[in-house]
Amino acid sequence: MDYMDLIEIPGTQVDRLLVTMSPHRREHSLSVANVAEQLCARFGIEASRGRYAGLAHDVMKERGLAEQWSLAREGAREIGDPLISRTVREFELGEAFGGKMIHGPAAAGYLYIGCGLRDIGILEAVALHSSAFPDMKPLSKITYVADKLEPRRSYVGPADAEALATLELDELFFFAMEHVIGYLTEKGYRIAQSTLDLYNSLKVEKASK
Repeated sequence: MDYMDLIEIPGTQVDRLLVTMSPHRREHSLSVANVAEQLCARFGIEASRGRYAGLAHDVMKERGLAEQWSLAREGAREIGDPLISRTVREFELGEAFGGKMIHGPAAAGYLYIGCGLRDIGILEAVALHSSAFPDMKPLSKITYVADKLEPRRSYVGPADAEALATLELDELFFFAMEHVIGYLTEKGYRIAQSTLDLYNSLKVEKASK
């Protein structure tokens, strides 16, 4: 087993941070946790791991940016996971834009340093949930999808609920990226380069089949 029993994880620290969140952020996190839990059960992953990642993914989003960057950088050094380190480096390349997404790696740093969590899968899922990257493992893809397609989001409708219930994981991951890119483009918002690069690569791959 490559993860510690969740009963052993000191989750009370996460619970305390959930209490400090704004009502909107707390409800979003609970909704993401519910979707991630259901997807994990559907795809053969311990459902409680998905729920934990969903609950924890935004625990640092409403903290100050200086604290977020500090935790993200310290966490990347301490955890030593190449995917988390790569994520922090990419966000550092465009620090102003990266500041909108650094809360993911910051949350992973908090879970590792402050909560003693050693489940690399959950830490990666939390760190990578804001922007899609190559080499994401199933739990990371699930957390990304759950964050983007949780039912409280204004752009999510019946077609998304059907996709969550029927598509295989890689198809669902691509569907979520396509949905988010379309929404952000329509609104004139900037899109993370890693998400665009991965989406375009997967689109070409799908077209060639």
